[in-house]
Amino acid sequence: MALRRRHPRVSLLASLISPVSLLATLISPALISAVPASAPAQTVGWEIENEISGSFFFGNTRQTLFTTRSSVARADSTFELKGNVRFSYGESSDEDDDSFVSKRAWLGTLSYDHHPFGRYSTFLISTFETSLEKRIDFRFDLGIGEKLTFVRTETTRADISLALLGERTWFPPSATDETQSLLRWSARGRYRRQMSDRVRVSHETFYRPVANDFDRFTLSSNTSVAIRLARFAHLNFSFLDSYDSEARSRGARSNNDGQLVVGVITSF
Repeated sequence: MALRRRHPRVSLLASLISPVSLLATLISPALISAVPASAPAQTVGWEIENEISGSFFFGNTRQTLFTTRSSVARADSTFELKGNVRFSYGESSDEDDDSFVSKRAWLGTLSYDHHPFGRYSTFLISTFETSLEKRIDFRFDLGIGEKLTFVRTETTRADISLALLGERTWFPPSATDETQSLLRWSARGRYRRQMSDRVRVSHETFYRPVANDFDRFTLSSNTSVAIRLARFAHLNFSFLDSYDSEARSRGARSNNDGQLVVGVITSF
């Protein structure tokens, strides 16, 4: 099968980078007033977090889902380095009650933030992904962006960011293309609030359109509620949703993939 490669021109890259600084210039006057006059003490050092979650359905439809996640972060006043890996596996049954693998996916992220506790922070980010259900053999991207933290208190943190990514994807032989290279925008919004000593809520959304074709995009979100069980353990309820506008064209059953899981998080 012939390979199709898209190589973005240098002039296109230059024209796309300029809106990053323009965005920060336009939105900063409206958001600076939302930042508290005094920020809380900075949290520095190592942070390790592990999560194991799952869901199970039985009766007319049998379906099981298992997901695990691990993250390691190191931060101080000058930089933050964080790595995160998630693995998901699911099985379902068909009309004849035969089981089959319905989900098998890896998702990893490595990020570096320069001056992470500042109002503005430049960062580097790289992700990798494999997905049986989305028909992705392997996807890798690398990019640079700018983050604006407009709320930082003892109980609440909220930020937005914009990045430009170079992406390379390898598809299975059954897909229209075996490989693909392109540029994507990556817009992210994050919110985290400590509701009480025992309850914490958080939300994160990624929107990643192709730089020169906004009809082709991926959208993912993670909303969770964590309830403290012990000093280092939380009961966690998570709703994960992922949308890929081109998944069905590659042979996937749906462009959208959502899951609701319950599990335990341990942190150190």
